Amino acid sequence: MYPCDIQREQEDSEDEESRQKKEYEEYVIGLMKEKNQLPPMEVLHSKDPTRSTEFLLEGCELIVAGKNLLEAARIQMIHGHKYGLIGRNGIGKTQLMGALARYDFENMPRHLQVLLVE
Repeated sequence: MYPCDIQREQEDSEDEESRQKKEYEEYVIGLMKEKNQLPPMEVLHSKDPTRSTEFLLEGCELIVAGKNLLEAARIQMIHGHKYGLIGRNGIGKTQLMGALARYDFENMPRHLQVLLVE
């Protein structure tokens, strides 16, 4: 290998590291913006029997950065059940939970509390 080839590889490696660092910084800035949109955390202890503790959302759509994460989805949560989201990194699990916590979905009951803990 010639010295100029080694130098070119080092420059390419530095460019890649710089690009990755910039992408990560943009990602962190995006997360901070999203966190700023979340409502302040408060614990609600209302035991009002006239208010439902369950919900059903139909026709949900969630689009993030031009990518369709949910399309005509049905989300149902029943009181007393525990739910978990499983999926590979970057698939939109946190985006979905953030949308629920911000009440982004139409017909999301405002009296129900969704806490997003990261």
